[in-house]
Amino acid sequence: MGDSRIRLRLLTALLVAGLAIHSGPAAAAERTIPYADLHSMFARLEKLQGGKYFHADARLSSADPLVPTAKLRLVIQSRSGEIPVPIAPDGTTSFPVRADLLAENPPVLTNAAKGKLQLSVSLRVEAPPVDRFRYGLLVAMKDEADEMIGRQGLMARMLAPDFGGLEIRFPAGEQASATLESAKGAKTFAADAEGIIRIPDRRDWRREDPWIQLSSLPEQIALGVD
Repeated sequence: MGDSRIRLRLLTALLVAGLAIHSGPAAAAERTIPYADLHSMFARLEKLQGGKYFHADARLSSADPLVPTAKLRLVIQSRSGEIPVPIAPDGTTSFPVRADLLAENPPVLTNAAKGKLQLSVSLRVEAPPVDRFRYGLLVAMKDEADEMIGRQGLMARMLAPDFGGLEIRFPAGEQASATLESAKGAKTFAADAEGIIRIPDRRDWRREDPWIQLSSLPEQIALGVD
């Protein structure tokens, strides 16, 4: 599944017409959105932050052919001064979720046309790369993902993807391997052509918690999606 980043369907949403209020005194190509409308979207993402393994990245994109994602602008026009919202060329953003701004509810200037601004959430469940670890790492990663998604309520749990076993990434073409040192005998997993080793989630291995030895330090240890 690529780099183990997925879209959480519940939190992938268009900033539709309801968020596209009448433009203020800005130029015709620009318009404003109430801060409270954007706050309501990004505040939910705050509940997905702070995990050891689970990470949620907000990404804005433009469906307007005249304004590519790399050129998107959001500027909070607060009474205390303008606050530019950082947006990377790929749309990754960090929107300031602040109580004082919510109380003020300033306009947010954007160059995205009405109904053309999109917000999506990219999830990563990954551990720091090491070349030897216990199988229990998989359990810890899945438990944290379940807990973090559970904060979003019943609907989020229903719509969230099902995380599977480990996906351990190496450079494509590398002859990498992982050896699971079970009491019933060692089992070796080889990397595929894309450099990914997949180790399934098994109840007996959860109980035993064997060591996993990698042939070298990987680029990434993440959860796959069933």
